[in-house]
Amino acid sequence: SNMIITQVHNEIPVWEVTDFDLPHVDWTDSGHLDQGNNNPVKQLRRHCAIDPHNKSHADFTSSWDNHIAYLENYLSEEAENNEFIKPIWMGRMKNIKIDTKPDILNDLPGFNMSRHIDNRFVLGVLIINLQDNPDSTCTNFWSNNWVDNDPWYKSPTKKGTGVFMLNSWNTRHSIEISPNESEPRLIGYQTINIPAIV
Repeated sequence: SNMIITQVHNEIPVWEVTDFDLPHVDWTDSGHLDQGNNNPVKQLRRHCAIDPHNKSHADFTSSWDNHIAYLENYLSEEAENNEFIKPIWMGRMKNIKIDTKPDILNDLPGFNMSRHIDNRFVLGVLIINLQDNPDSTCTNFWSNNWVDNDPWYKSPTKKGTGVFMLNSWNTRHSIEISPNESEPRLIGYQTINIPAIV
C-alpha cells in the first residue's frame, strides 16, 4: 500500500506523510553522523548503518524504495499543478530521479537544530518516524518572522508518519528535542539533492 501525502499549507511546499508502512528492524547505532556543521550537540545525532546482507534491512530498503517511487511520481505530476510550487522549479520536476538512500538516525534527548533553511544543494527532505517517537521530537516549521514563539506546523511523531518538504525560502524549520525525554527519536531521513532533476 502506498504512503499518503497531504500538503499542509497551500502556499508552502510542506506535506504531511502517513501510511508509510515499513517492516520492523532492530537498528544498532554505528556512531555519530557528521553533517558538516558545527552544531554543538551533533554527537547526539547517531547513525545506524543499513546492512544490505541482513534480510530485515533488505526488506526495509525495498519497502522504502517503493514509497520513494510513489513520491517521485507524485512530485513529477502533482507538484507541477500547484501555482505556488510550479515556480520553484518550472517544469524540472517532471523528470525527477531520486537516487539517494535514507539515513537511519537516532536523535538522542537534547539534540536540537535551531531554525534554519536548508542549503541550496538540497532539493527536498523526507523524514519518517520508525517508531512512535516522543512528542517533543517533531520537526517545527516557522514563518520568517523571528519574533514568532510558535511554529505554524509541527510534524507528526507516530510510527509510519512524517513530513516531506521541498526546500524553499518559506520552509524554515527546527528540531528541539527536550533533554528530559526518556526515549530518542528514531527516523528514516532522506535528502533529495539537486542532481535528481538536472
